[in-house]
Amino acid sequence: SEQRMHISDVDEYISSIRNLQRENPTMKIISGFEAEFDPMKEQFLGELREKVDYMILGQHYVPVGIGQVSKDSPNYPIEYAKVVCQAMESGIFDIVAHPDIFMMFYQKWDNSAILSAKKIIEAAIKNNVLLELNANGIRKGLITTTEGLRTYKYPRIEFWRLVATYKDAKIIVSDDAHEVHHLNDYATHEAYKIAEELKIKVDVNYAVL
Repeated sequence: SEQRMHISDVDEYISSIRNLQRENPTMKIISGFEAEFDPMKEQFLGELREKVDYMILGQHYVPVGIGQVSKDSPNYPIEYAKVVCQAMESGIFDIVAHPDIFMMFYQKWDNSAILSAKKIIEAAIKNNVLLELNANGIRKGLITTTEGLRTYKYPRIEFWRLVATYKDAKIIVSDDAHEVHHLNDYATHEAYKIAEELKIKVDVNYAVL
């Protein structure tokens, strides 16, 4: 709860963005929210979507499975993919932030992870949703997976190698800047380098504060 905007601040936030746009007519300034998807709150999320230019799905939790599905269980990526795909099918979201973040917890690139990744990628293509290659995981440093692979927590190279095989997937690179000095920093450049090395075409780039 300490990481989200209070509902009473929403209208003021949107108004401030519109005022900035009026004051800076040569710039394009757009408004949006990052949100978790909860099927029980789909109507509320849809109402938020109508207020802004875009919505980002930042799914960090499994609403139904949390507390029931261990994050090292093969069921975890399946349940994660299920809720992410349901969110995309709702029509509320334009972008999926860090779609590979489930691998920060479930570190094996096995059949469960591959199947889940394919479901997410294919649902994004079907619903015309952008997949985000997120630089903030790079700032968190390298980890050693249970299989002995040295990699970033996210973006996970295995996931993005798979994305590269889908020519219809639309990709966005994000600073995911939690601080001003994160804008266009080394992590952002590393994210673009990953995309370039995997021959992934980047459709959009943006900064989020």
